[in-house]
Amino acid sequence: MYSVSTFIELRAAPNNKKLNRNKSYYFEFYIPRGFEVVMKVGSEGDRINFEKERGKFSLNYTPTELGELIIIVRHENSPATFEYLLRYDVY
Repeated sequence: MYSVSTFIELRAAPNNKKLNRNKSYYFEFYIPRGFEVVMKVGSEGDRINFEKERGKFSLNYTPTELGELIIIVRHENSPATFEYLLRYDVY
């Protein structure tokens, strides 16, 4: 996990940097001052928004494309830009 300039509690995410294609994964963060958490997938940079409920950001995701998968956050201390949270390689 990258260093971010707000409080973040990582509640659920794969521990391995490599994710298997076509396998389901669950991600959950508690970011009380978070505005938005987004997953960017593959070379096209498709964006998937996490569900938000009272500071909890969660997403069930099954990667279908090989390549890089990153998770970024926009929060109270970085309202105009995103900061990196996690990075994975899908194979």
